Amino acid sequence: MRSQFTLSELNRLWVAYAQTAEFSFAREEAFKKKFLDGMHQIAREQANQPITSGVRSAAPLCEEYSSIVSEAHRQYWNTGGTLSDSRASAQASKVNPTFAYATQGEGCIAHYGTAPLPAFHLAPAFASSTPRTPTVAQMYDIARKQFQAWCDTFRSCIRSTGGTTVVLRLVVGDVLAVCHTLHNALSTNSTTAHHCISAWHSTFLELDGDEEVSPSRYNVIDTSNLCDHIGMLNILIAATPLLAPTPSATLYTETLLVPEQDPIVWFSNSLCGDVMTMSALLDLIPLSLASGFSTHSNVHEILAHHSSNDVLRASQYHECIGRKIPSLLSGDLYTGNITVNDPDCLVRLLFNVYLKMFGYENMGAIFQHINVDAI
Repeated sequence: MRSQFTLSELNRLWVAYAQTAEFSFAREEAFKKKFLDGMHQIAREQANQPITSGVRSAAPLCEEYSSIVSEAHRQYWNTGGTLSDSRASAQASKVNPTFAYATQGEGCIAHYGTAPLPAFHLAPAFASSTPRTPTVAQMYDIARKQFQAWCDTFRSCIRSTGGTTVVLRLVVGDVLAVCHTLHNALSTNSTTAHHCISAWHSTFLELDGDEEVSPSRYNVIDTSNLCDHIGMLNILIAATPLLAPTPSATLYTETLLVPEQDPIVWFSNSLCGDVMTMSALLDLIPLSLASGFSTHSNVHEILAHHSSNDVLRASQYHECIGRKIPSLLSGDLYTGNITVNDPDCLVRLLFNVYLKMFGYENMGAIFQHINVDAI
């Protein structure tokens, strides 16, 4: 499972990375200046802004972590590394080319929210009996130890199964195009579904014929926070057919941006319909809704969302939801088919979903919120 476009993009980036080792002194200095100018520009833009992206790593002790995460984030963007020693940091003079090349060309292409610490569990550092707040250097030490533990566990897991290698299959393309192409290959054995690689490419995404057997369905699909960018329904409709037909198969969605003031209302609106009804139509239900409980605490999100005066933070509410196929959880031979006794009711339901999907194009709804007296 790969595509010729993916291989050509990988080759283009690897060649760009390798060529930096052969830069002349003048070319290397120009390359470094262009990268640092972009990096410092982002650092200046964030200088007076509260940094909240990393506080979730210490939840439920996020309030104790808020000041140190801001310090760590600004230090990372000002120096480009995680070295706390200023002299050691000054000696790190080489630009990492993997942060300098992308589709748009050369420069600092790292996302403004990039930071090392948010990927680790940092609450234990603040739950210590020692009253002193840990330093940034100590936080990095904790993160490195956790990373080492994860690597050791992963290595042991691979060895315990008798395996010696890990296979990574990569496809470069628009997420919806990739999902629809994989689904089409699963159902028709065709290598393309005639979807463009991305919005700015006219070439169709086409998979190469595999000499080896690649998985066609997956036990776990993690969509990150793509829902914030292309919509919840788009993700669920495109990715669900790729789930393995087993009770353990899970599709994860994450959301961070909340347009409405009430995150609960937004969750229903993101599906463009009632949660239970849409779950039945999609044959995909949030696991916490099906079981009646959740192992993921978001109390800190609720408190931060309702108590913060900062507009950016108040518009964020991180929610990670695992979804499963309910027809496979029933324990019987139910196939997932829905019996409709009132076709008119189904028509009204689907029409209302359609209206909500394209609500931003409803000029009447937009103008009804305009205060004429204020004009």
